[in-house]
Amino acid sequence: MHKIAPYIITHLHQAHLLPETCHLLSINPADFFSRTLPLTLPLLFATCDDKVLDYVSKEVNSSPSHLFVKHPREVVSYILLLPNQASVSKGLAFTAKTLSDAANSTITLQNICKMCLVPLIAELVFMSGDENATVGQQVRGLSLLL
Repeated sequence: MHKIAPYIITHLHQAHLLPETCHLLSINPADFFSRTLPLTLPLLFATCDDKVLDYVSKEVNSSPSHLFVKHPREVVSYILLLPNQASVSKGLAFTAKTLSDAANSTITLQNICKMCLVPLIAELVFMSGDENATVGQQVRGLSLLL
């Protein structure tokens, strides 16, 4: 599911893909989205895909900001480990804007990190020992900023 869910999410424009996958898995689309949120939300926030994020939110009867609040560690750690600073900045700005729009007030990066600080640090420490050397190096490089 770790590779299937993000692929399905990034290819929702292919109308047949989601129904066929759900049929194969014997699951309805709303359940597919609900069960795969920890795998798909990070990608949607990182790519700033508000259209698909809105679609998924409607399927699971929630708002994008509420979905983020349920999975902040996954989203923030994924964004922080994007390959370049421009992508990281863009993903974090999109996340802050999405939350700010929902709250009708300004949400900063600091506010976002406070939401999930301990789980985020634990995730990053865990990932620093990743068998994929690139991921480990990215996390160790990120720790220099903290």
